[in-house]
Amino acid sequence: MMEIALKELRSSFTSGRLTAALLISMGLFLLSFVLMTEEYGHRVDNYALSRSLPVEELYSGMLYAYRFADGGSPSSSTSTRPLGRISPPNPLIYVARGLDVDMRQSAHFFQNFPIIDTVFEPDQDANLYRVAFPAPDLLFMIQVGLGLLAVMFSFGIISGEREKGTLKLMLATGASRTSVLGGKMLGNFLSLWIAFTTAWLIYLLLFIVFVVPDPTGEIWIRLAGIYVLACLHILVFFCLGSAISAFTRNSATALVISLFCWAFLIFVVPGLASLVGKQLVPIWSDQKLQEEKLLVATKMEEEYERAHPGSAAYQSGRYGQVHLEIQGDVEKAMAELEDEENRRRDRLVELTSYFSRFSPISSLTLSVASLSGTGLEDQQRFRSDLNEIKSTVLQMKNDNQRSIDLMSAAYTQSFSSPDLNLAIQSASGDVALLVIWAGVLFVIAAVRFGFYDVR
Repeated sequence: MMEIALKELRSSFTSGRLTAALLISMGLFLLSFVLMTEEYGHRVDNYALSRSLPVEELYSGMLYAYRFADGGSPSSSTSTRPLGRISPPNPLIYVARGLDVDMRQSAHFFQNFPIIDTVFEPDQDANLYRVAFPAPDLLFMIQVGLGLLAVMFSFGIISGEREKGTLKLMLATGASRTSVLGGKMLGNFLSLWIAFTTAWLIYLLLFIVFVVPDPTGEIWIRLAGIYVLACLHILVFFCLGSAISAFTRNSATALVISLFCWAFLIFVVPGLASLVGKQLVPIWSDQKLQEEKLLVATKMEEEYERAHPGSAAYQSGRYGQVHLEIQGDVEKAMAELEDEENRRRDRLVELTSYFSRFSPISSLTLSVASLSGTGLEDQQRFRSDLNEIKSTVLQMKNDNQRSIDLMSAAYTQSFSSPDLNLAIQSASGDVALLVIWAGVLFVIAAVRFGFYDVR
């Protein structure tokens, strides 16, 4: 088997396939690095701006009338809104952007008076071309580019050799079918692995020199895990092409079927999983949630006004009449409504993740995002941090702290760091799934080749 594998490796080198795979991999990775550098720079600039201005400039006295906190008289007027609270930039978005799009949103804590609430605004980019065509991260290049290369390297392993007549000759020399299949798969996979690993090392060099000059041990662990996952992803699609080749009589048919399966697993299955999840667990948009919370609050205020005519402290815009006596109950009702919606969203995510794992691409995507600090658990951590910040502000407001102190609490409290242990735990299941995918596809190819007609 090793002799056949080495022969395939030499053939890949002399025929130029290995060189072509290396150039394609390097081209895709370098393109991703250049484009993501611009996006990461935009992210860093936005965060630096949000942290450079003093609280007085970030927020121009919008709370000065709230609950008479600063001794002023009640007023329904509003003033300039602050720049939102933005989470720190994560350099590993170069590898997987994941849910960073959600976590880079501006979070405002004082949108709906007199209720302190959390409202998100998307990151605004003046470059409309970049909005229409977002930069591809490294994960996208691995998903699409390396997955396609794996299929191209494997679709002719059996059917292509049968067409050329070499498969019959190899078996005629006394080599077993197991050694022939194993040797050809091993040699071709090693060719692709060498190309990918070389491009990966060059990418890491650029990442360390230009993005993270002094990487921590945690970053190295995360990058090592991502590399292992990428190798498993390549192996899965390589075994997929090999299995299809074992079921076809000519390489053209194998290529068409392999490309269809590649596209179906990468683009169709995750979309179908999302569609099924939304049908089973409908959720509200953030805007709809805010409207529903406002309706709950105004209804409680109106009911209290009917029971206690003329007891309103003041009028506030869309909110209507404000009764200070029931603000605690109103805030509790709104929090319960938000918690219920968050539970629905968690169920939707869980259900969609379950269905999407019928494709190996979902296992790769979710696990790499987790290791990059942009996964589902990181988004939940971000929302949890915002809720803790809001709770701090609410407590200070209930203690009649000054508005400037409330703003300081909201805009200086730190976000928690991504949890490496949680990321590894989250990714471990997907690693097992990728191994199972590769093993099952290899067994299918081996069993089918055992009955393959080489004539």
